[in-house]
Order: sequence, then structure tokens, then C-alpha cells
Amino acid sequence: MRNKFKKIDGTIIDNISEYIYDYIDLQRGEFKLFVGTDAQRLKHKNTIMYATVICIYKVGKGAHVVYRKTKRNNIKDLFNKLWWEVEDSLQIANELKHSGLFLHTDILSIHLDLSPNKKDGSNMLYNSAVGYIKSFGYDVKTKPDSPVASHIADWCVRR
Repeated sequence: MRNKFKKIDGTIIDNISEYIYDYIDLQRGEFKLFVGTDAQRLKHKNTIMYATVICIYKVGKGAHVVYRKTKRNNIKDLFNKLWWEVEDSLQIANELKHSGLFLHTDILSIHLDLSPNKKDGSNMLYNSAVGYIKSFGYDVKTKPDSPVASHIADWCVRR
């Protein structure tokens, strides 16, 4: 993975797959994983900061959040800004799946910061992005049911 993930307190995680495996093993119980990305344009108008979040949710007990931030230059339009959010989330989900950590994609879902409402700008990607993620076998959540992308990643990208 390009950039290292870290905990909210700033602790860097060397191997995210091992970290999640160890975290789940120590906690015991039923877990779900949610991956989501949000982005914010920086002062240099063609530079975008992305925050990709992995939320480890212990069913009925709460969640543990880790994230990474990446910068991309020369992103000039909304379509590309949003598409990279989709790509970053999918990349992380696939890396976790292919690490051997998860045998089934049903415990992992991808949250997209896209709106089904045709009046919203993010709707331009809605059908394509949802179909794309589903073609990999993942469950997809979008606004207003995608808090990992819409709220947690949004908070992380601004910090």
C-alpha cells in the first residue's frame, strides 16, 4: 500500500492486514469492515487530499477507525475527484481481500460519498460506481447510508 495507515492518535501501522487480523483476534466477536474515502481540494486548486478509512466494527459494541491520507495533483474536475474516491476504496478492499485475511467479501462493504439524488453533483458517477464496486462482489452503501465515507473520512481528511 502506498501510504501507511495510522490510528486516530497518529500511531503508524506497518502492515494494515496484520493489524486488522490481530485486532479482531484479540477482541473476539462478530466483526464487519467498512472502507470509505472522502476528498478535499487544497489551497492549490488542482491538488486534492484524500482520506481512506477502514472502520472495524464490532457488531453491537462499537468501532475502531484507521486511515491514510494521500495527495493527488492535477485533478481539475469533480468527476475525477470523485472517481479517485471510488478507486481508493476499492483498492484497499481488494488488498485486504487478497491478503488472505478475508475469505468472503460479505463482511466487508464499501461506503461511497455519492448521492442517488439526481440534483446532487456526485450523482454523475452514482450508477457507474455502484455497478463497478458490485462487480467485485462487495456490498455498497451510498448517501445517506455511508457514514464511513460521508462522515468519518470527511473528518479525517480535514484534520
